[in-house]
Amino acid sequence: MRQRAIVLGIGLVLGAAAALLVPRWLAPALPESWRPEQTLIVGQVLQKVERETQVRLVVETEWGALLASFTDEAAERVRLLVDEGDEVALVLSAYQPFVDNPEVARVVKGGAPTPPSDSSGQPG
Repeated sequence: MRQRAIVLGIGLVLGAAAALLVPRWLAPALPESWRPEQTLIVGQVLQKVERETQVRLVVETEWGALLASFTDEAAERVRLLVDEGDEVALVLSAYQPFVDNPEVARVVKGGAPTPPSDSSGQPG
């Protein structure tokens, strides 16, 4: 009887861990309709802190501040691409104040783009 309870407990723990971790690992390989729902969290980079193996961004969003930490290859990409004052769009399942290695969907340099000015003259 005790062995069954232990096996049941291990099965519950493994099932819960698989339900939380497997979708993250398999999401890129799954068809679009099977993937977990994700949303774009857009905000302006207030602060960029660079360390040897890590880059941290403080992003101001409509829901509040967000601290995104990037390591390894993602840190190098963010180090080269993102600066303070840029607008970034992060792919997340929902707003979270602290995220590790989120996917960066878009970077707009210097904040929101300005529309081109109307010229009254004809080209040529």
